[in-house]
Amino acid sequence: MSAAIILERLGGTRFQTLSRARDFSYPTNGIAFRLVHGGVKRVEITSNGDRYTMIFFNDISEIARADVDVHQLQPTFVHHTGIPLM
Repeated sequence: MSAAIILERLGGTRFQTLSRARDFSYPTNGIAFRLVHGGVKRVEITSNGDRYTMIFFNDISEIARADVDVHQLQPTFVHHTGIPLM
């Protein structure tokens, strides 16, 4: 699945604006980006067919991992980062 589709499912440009995500990269079947504030500094999301793996990192290590369906992408992001997307 392309990074553009994953980004759109997160909320597209509204997501980018509200989360202040930056420094996007595009690993195979996914997207990764950095966050400006908070305890989570980097997020990687990969597609495994109809499910997604979201990995949250602080400055040096993985702090959380979640396997979610498409409708859980935004709530899981909010839960782990504390950044409201509404």
